[in-house]
Amino acid sequence: LEVLGAGLQDATDFLYKHEAQKEVSKLSATVAQAQADATIDLTERLRTSDPNDGEFSQKFLKDYDDRMDKIAETVSTGPARDYFVRARADQRSHFEKAAFAGQAELAGVARVQNWETTKNSLTNTARLNPFDFDHYRAQSALALEQQVKLGMDRKQAIVLQTRVNQELAVASVRGFIDKDPAKGKEILDS
Repeated sequence: LEVLGAGLQDATDFLYKHEAQKEVSKLSATVAQAQADATIDLTERLRTSDPNDGEFSQKFLKDYDDRMDKIAETVSTGPARDYFVRARADQRSHFEKAAFAGQAELAGVARVQNWETTKNSLTNTARLNPFDFDHYRAQSALALEQQVKLGMDRKQAIVLQTRVNQELAVASVRGFIDKDPAKGKEILDS
């Protein structure tokens, strides 16, 4: 009886290990596919997201966690659970870094877009009201100084300020020409 019991135990162990091996093998393919899908999703989101979206990383990671939770529900053996926990933690760490790097990249894009909007607004206003040229220059300098405080390189800000000053000057002269061509010519000649 003891021999029969030991034989049944060995058979049960063999079947369990065989089932666990099959599950781990299938699960590793599923986890690899989930990583590929998440990589595609992250790339697409980076390409199409609003650069001003401050919740980009959190949204992506929540969706990633939801996908992985669905996979976790299918895991039944201890070895497969152990594998899944380790693989998921490794992938989560990877995607966390990638998502936050992506969000930082989007913030840089947003900074450029927002600066372009500011610059365009100021130059359009300078053309409509060329008498406040110094005010528009001060406004652009203030906006750029704030960007420097938030991480923009000071040299880049100086280059941008020089460019916007030139664009503001051109817009103001055009504004004077629009309002009074003789006055505009006088300003150009000076």
